[in-house]
Amino acid sequence: KEMEFEIELIDDDDWEPDEEFFLKISLPPDVDNKDVKLGRKNIMTVIILNDDEPGTFSFDKRGYFVKESCGTAVFTVYREDGADGNIAVRWRTIDKTALSAKDFVGSTGVLYFKSGEMN
Repeated sequence: KEMEFEIELIDDDDWEPDEEFFLKISLPPDVDNKDVKLGRKNIMTVIILNDDEPGTFSFDKRGYFVKESCGTAVFTVYREDGADGNIAVRWRTIDKTALSAKDFVGSTGVLYFKSGEMN
């Protein structure tokens, strides 16, 4: 015969690594259990899998063509494969053959994604 019991799990909306706890069965000391034996599997590990993925952040393309005369270029960062939690993503310009202050105005910034926000 088997019997079951339940352990309530507390669902939060924060990303965190997988977490674990142990379950153990033992014999109560105040009950006559002299003929009762516990099996080898009397302790088990329970792993709570994180289902609050913050997502993956990226541009929609590897490159853009922009005309020198366009004035301003607008770029979008996308959040895919999850949208849990408030996340900050930093961005910055990096010189290559186009140089900051000569060919474009270099800058840095932070994008703040709210929980559930995708772009």
